[in-house]
Amino acid sequence: MTYSANYRADVQSVNGDDVSILLLEITHADLAGPVRVCNNTEDVVSGGQIYVATAFQFSLPDDRDGQPPRATLTFGNVGRDLMQWIEQAGGGEGAALTVRQIRAGAPDVIEYEITVSLQSITATVSSITAELGYDALLDRPVMHLRYDPSVAPGIF
Repeated sequence: MTYSANYRADVQSVNGDDVSILLLEITHADLAGPVRVCNNTEDVVSGGQIYVATAFQFSLPDDRDGQPPRATLTFGNVGRDLMQWIEQAGGGEGAALTVRQIRAGAPDVIEYEITVSLQSITATVSSITAELGYDALLDRPVMHLRYDPSVAPGIF
């Protein structure tokens, strides 16, 4: 990850002036357009797009041996809109989430960006937690055509 010099200086200072904000963009075939939210107390405009203020928690993908990286996203389970979409979209399968980190003082400068796919969702009365990852990409074969007994039995 390469952060801007201003971001690094602010993070390393004892009394940093600038606040780091996460922007979340959710895209899915069943959505009319991307859903854009930010974990801030006020809406944020970044890149000409409005991100609606809402509370959520995001953890970066982990790095564990023997398994693909996983990130988690947790929303408070308030209102019916999010659960209704999850139910209509078959659990949100096929959704892509792009997480961007910005500084409040420079909302058009993207400090960090990651795009992951939705793997699973669990919901309780108080929260909705999504597990995010890269499985679809990592499970694809490298070669489109390979020679093995099922494809070319005559050469084996």
